[in-house]
Amino acid sequence: MDEESTVRRVINHAFRSENIVAKPAIEATYMATAVGMVRARLGVALLPSAAVEAKPSGRVKSRPIAGRDFTRPIVVIRKKQRTLLPASEAFLVVLKRRLTGAPTSFSAARKQAPLP
Repeated sequence: MDEESTVRRVINHAFRSENIVAKPAIEATYMATAVGMVRARLGVALLPSAAVEAKPSGRVKSRPIAGRDFTRPIVVIRKKQRTLLPASEAFLVVLKRRLTGAPTSFSAARKQAPLP
C-alpha cells in the first residue's frame, strides 16, 4: 500500500507507538487486491472495515482492532457559499451530535441551524 495513504499512515503510527517494526512481505496498491490475496491464503491484511464489507464472503473473516491509534480521520465536504438542502443540513447535525456524544434525533436535527 502506498506509504502516503491514510490507512498506511494510521498503521505505521500505531505500530511505532507500540515499538513494532513491520516488514511486509507483499504489499498491494488496492484494497480489493489485498482482500483477494487474503482469500487466496497469501496472508493477512490490515484494512478499513469498508474493504471487507463491500464484498462479503464466508471465506474471509474480519476482526476490529481496538485502540486509539487505529483511527482514521474523515471529513465532510460541501460546496462553498451554497445553501444545503434540509435533509443535508439535518444529516450534518445528526452526524455532529453522534460524533460528540450528544443525543441524536432526526426531528430535533431538522430544527437546528446548519453547520458552518
